[in-house]
Amino acid sequence: MNKTYRRSSAAFALCSLLLLLLAACARPGPSQQDRAAASAVLSHYRQISQAAEKSVPQASAHMSIRAGKNTAEGAESRRVTALLWGNSEKGSPVRLDVMAGVGASVAHVRESEEGLVLYLPRDNRAYFCPSGQSRQALGKLNVPIPLNLAGLSALLQGRFGDVFLPDPKKQASLLADGGVSTALVPGEGRLGGTLFLTAGGIPFRWADPSSGWTMELGYDSESRLPQPKRIEAKGSDSRFAIVIVKLRETPPAPYSPKQTDLAVPADTVWDSLIDTQHGPSL
Repeated sequence: MNKTYRRSSAAFALCSLLLLLLAACARPGPSQQDRAAASAVLSHYRQISQAAEKSVPQASAHMSIRAGKNTAEGAESRRVTALLWGNSEKGSPVRLDVMAGVGASVAHVRESEEGLVLYLPRDNRAYFCPSGQSRQALGKLNVPIPLNLAGLSALLQGRFGDVFLPDPKKQASLLADGGVSTALVPGEGRLGGTLFLTAGGIPFRWADPSSGWTMELGYDSESRLPQPKRIEAKGSDSRFAIVIVKLRETPPAPYSPKQTDLAVPADTVWDSLIDTQHGPSL
């Protein structure tokens, strides 16, 4: 009888010890206060995005772009200037002109729902890719940014909701400085991965481990709306691109179809942008 009792007591003690160890190892979930704080940051983020959608119906951005690749010998890069413009209405065409030197146009790009067209006047060549593959186009142009033109335009205008959609099914994590990191829902031109927000709901970093891409966002403190002034993108293959906005303009009326059109001469030689192994050189 005593032996049975001792065995039962030992088994009970062992079970109790295991339960205590499991409880000690278990990570506590976020507190109700942390959940409320994270929810407030996401609410600020949505308000900022919606304000930009209402306030920037059409815009242009004059940019300086430095792009290249980090190597063992150092960074290999080149710098160009560019003008990006278009209307903010979903599905509207977006235009990009790239210049190297004073007034020397080296590339004209137009992205629409039908696809992306790149025209190189010096080579008298044009390239095309379907809309579903246009996110790869900037990389093919030696400007490695994991966005299509519409996404880049939206990001520069502060229309963050067109690029980053926080996943409502996953709890955002509160950062030490009061900001949050939140998982994203990819699709419809939006990026997946993780978005990092300041305590005020402003995106400052994006990372996608599955693709190896990261983006750091910097802002002009004098801007009425949070609009990135600097974007630094890095890929897992050591490629990088730094975009700096020099000037923003908001015309009084939407751009006309003629202003967002791209006329390609009839004798131009056409090719597929995506099938080109290394892409056209700017």
